[in-house]
Amino acid sequence: MKVLRIIFLAAAVVATAIVPAWAQQQPQPGRPAAPAASGGGNAEGKIVIIYTEVFDDEKQGIARLVSAIKGVDREFEPRRTELQTLQQRYQQLIDELNKTAAVQDPRAQQQKREQAEQLQREIERKREDAQIAYNKRLQEVVAPIYDDIAKFLDAYAKQRGISMIIDASKVPGVIFVTNNSMDITRDFIAEYNRRAATASTAPSR
Repeated sequence: MKVLRIIFLAAAVVATAIVPAWAQQQPQPGRPAAPAASGGGNAEGKIVIIYTEVFDDEKQGIARLVSAIKGVDREFEPRRTELQTLQQRYQQLIDELNKTAAVQDPRAQQQKREQAEQLQREIERKREDAQIAYNKRLQEVVAPIYDDIAKFLDAYAKQRGISMIIDASKVPGVIFVTNNSMDITRDFIAEYNRRAATASTAPSR
């Protein structure tokens, strides 16, 4: 998804909570975007496909999930800024070392080199700490959403007589779809977003 991403972070690590046993591995980077689906709600037969990698897409995805991830990104913006500042300082030291290597006193060069090495270790430590904290916070925020998505997907399948849903995000290059009505991605996301919007606007009792 095209939202602000912290430079030290990998992809979200909670994708395994999205769907039941037939989707227990997180999609790898570089997957092609899900093809446009038509008539997903009218899929005939018992086997359909879904692209869960689209769920967190900013434009096509599940609005509640996208909003939650953006919120976590905002929480960690100060750490991202701090790391960028440290990285810039480190690069300045390296540039100074390269420019003055032939003219500066060897002792001064050594001190500056040690300073750069110390700064590099600090950056690595802060990056690792931030990644751990981010992943933990992301898990706390999105795990309940993924659980709700899984429950809604189960109900969605039962209502339409679907007995098997294959997550095509997990097996790229293996599944060849010749009938777009088998792809329920767009229809499912629309249904989930509609349900979520209705729930958010319903008066509280």
